[in-house]
Amino acid sequence: MKNPLVAYALARIGVFAFSLAALLLLGFNGLYATCIATAVAFAFSLVFLRKQRETAASDLYKKVKRDAEQGIRDKDTEAEDGNL
Repeated sequence: MKNPLVAYALARIGVFAFSLAALLLLGFNGLYATCIATAVAFAFSLVFLRKQRETAASDLYKKVKRDAEQGIRDKDTEAEDGNL
């Protein structure tokens, strides 16, 4: 996959969906299963998806830095600076 941010997001969503499906099949309440699956996906991503997370973060940093160097500003930055 070319975009590391999309790959990382899909990996986290996949872990969440798998965990949620497994918990629901085990008979957990939907609310509890969702909360547990969220915690599992978060913990899994911290431990096992470190490389993907760092790649996505550095790619995003490079894009923001490149846009700033080229003078490209978004509406939020302009609003914060009072340039609207």
